[in-house]
Amino acid sequence: DIMGYETFCYMLHDQPELVGRMFAKVGELWLALYERVAALPGVAALWLADDIAYGQGLMFSPALMRRHLFPWYRRIGEVAARHGQPLLFHSDGDLRPILEDLIACGIKAIQPVEPKAMDIVELKRTYGGRLCLVGNIDLSYTLTLGTPDDVRAEVRERIRTLGPGGGYCVGSSNTVTNYVPLANFVAMLEATFEYGQYPLS
Repeated sequence: DIMGYETFCYMLHDQPELVGRMFAKVGELWLALYERVAALPGVAALWLADDIAYGQGLMFSPALMRRHLFPWYRRIGEVAARHGQPLLFHSDGDLRPILEDLIACGIKAIQPVEPKAMDIVELKRTYGGRLCLVGNIDLSYTLTLGTPDDVRAEVRERIRTLGPGGGYCVGSSNTVTNYVPLANFVAMLEATFEYGQYPLS
């Protein structure tokens, strides 16, 4: 947002020190914001939204993230831990190359786990117990083009597959758009409450 993605890519080569200063400035602002929000009464969790990936991979290299981005995530994670609040992370896309980094930063949950980008069953198998998975109800078809029965079936399948042992929260695989039929959205909510009761059936 500050310089545009194309300019940012050029600056990585032409003025890497400027890129470093930009990360530091934004990081300082973020950290101050999270410090204030975490101290507000009634705040039970912190949410960090930062799209750093797309369906086929990361928007820039893990090395650059580890140098300039994750140190700030880690400090925000420390704020969350100090206040006893879980830190949830939103990014679209395929985060698999950096999931261990995100966990090390103190992130407790990822959202929205797009079906086209990551296999949520494999994620549960690999990271269950260390990372809560949020979302994955398909926005590209089920919620937008399917029927309420399609939505109910997908919600039930996700809960049956991912619910045992905890660590899954039902949700859409991205922001619920205004072209999602209201009946489908309601079906997702109702099916979550119907099937999301332990013991799971």
